[in-house]
Amino acid sequence: MQEERPLLNAKGSFEMIIVVHEDIKPYYDERRIPIMRSKEFLMDETSLEY
Repeated sequence: MQEERPLLNAKGSFEMIIVVHEDIKPYYDERRIPIMRSKEFLMDETSLEY
């Protein structure tokens, strides 16, 4: 996934999350990075607790 490349190259101890525009159900990738669509990320106040 193109969105992952810059994220995986970033150094630091911050929480990683990938936000996409496609209509998908939230899930974790093989690296346990949460992936969710932008609407859930912006509108759901518990989205980062996923």
